[in-house]
Amino acid sequence: MKNKTNLIATLLALALIAGAIYWSGTSSMKNNTTENNAKAAREAKNSGTYINLSAQDFATALEKYKNDPNTILLDVRTMDEYNAGHIKGAKEVDYYAPDFMAKLSALDKNKRYFIYCRSGHRSGDTLQKMKSLGFKEVYNLQYGFNLSLIHI
Repeated sequence: MKNKTNLIATLLALALIAGAIYWSGTSSMKNNTTENNAKAAREAKNSGTYINLSAQDFATALEKYKNDPNTILLDVRTMDEYNAGHIKGAKEVDYYAPDFMAKLSALDKNKRYFIYCRSGHRSGDTLQKMKSLGFKEVYNLQYGFNLSLIHI
């Protein structure tokens, strides 16, 4: 009888432990599901088109959208660089200006942006900033704007 009581007590303890493990696992699964849903929401917010384009592809895509009012061309070089020569229709937003991020944040995130700088470094960084801010469509001139190499 004592052996039966010990066996029942042992089985009951195992059942309680198994139940505790199960419930902690489902709680963890619920937390993982919540975390996965939050991650998916963040990714959806940041989903979009972010592409580095060669000079030829940049020129072709820009030509395709040149008459679309939802297409904006941004030159992220300094005003001196911009004044020395820029792509027709480009809006200058100086990457080095103290208010650069404020200007970038104020732009309509649902429009299509083509961005460029001299060598592609500033515009590449701007592409990443725009992605993190939730812009939907951004195209970067990968190796930058060089008046002697491209004529857009």
